[in-house]
Amino acid sequence: MKYGAAIVLTSLFAGLIFCSVAGADDEHSGPRFTDRSIQGNWGFSGGGTLFAPLADEPTEFSNLGTIYFDGEGNCVTTVTANIAGTVSGPVTSDSCIYSVNPDGTGTSTARFSDPEAPESSSIAFVVVDGGRELRVILTDPIVGGFVAKRQSGERKGTRHRDLDD
Repeated sequence: MKYGAAIVLTSLFAGLIFCSVAGADDEHSGPRFTDRSIQGNWGFSGGGTLFAPLADEPTEFSNLGTIYFDGEGNCVTTVTANIAGTVSGPVTSDSCIYSVNPDGTGTSTARFSDPEAPESSSIAFVVVDGGRELRVILTDPIVGGFVAKRQSGERKGTRHRDLDD
């Protein structure tokens, strides 16, 4: 009987420790993000270097534009680029999808039919500054990145004509 009570008490104590540790983990894990966390209009600028097959030799570029995230995994991006001194755009994506992980990291891929743009462009990002900024790297044969910021004056639930028609 003594051993049975000791086993039960030890099990309860171990369970309480596990629950405390699990609860503490949840408290310190930070905010939980979803696709809705970045809903709205964003402005961005950045740059980097293009590599084959996008350029015959390493070629520097800079870009700026806007991204609209609908809160449900669809997006529209418009970009103007300066590639080795030649400006092209603005070019708007034909399709664009994105996904945000609970830890605030995410990915997006935009597809373009305009001959001035690559067929597709993929990025990885992280949400920072209380959801007001995205830090982005390009994940194609491009070394580069950009910072996107929420456009000021934005109201939650803003719609985009290309996605909401």
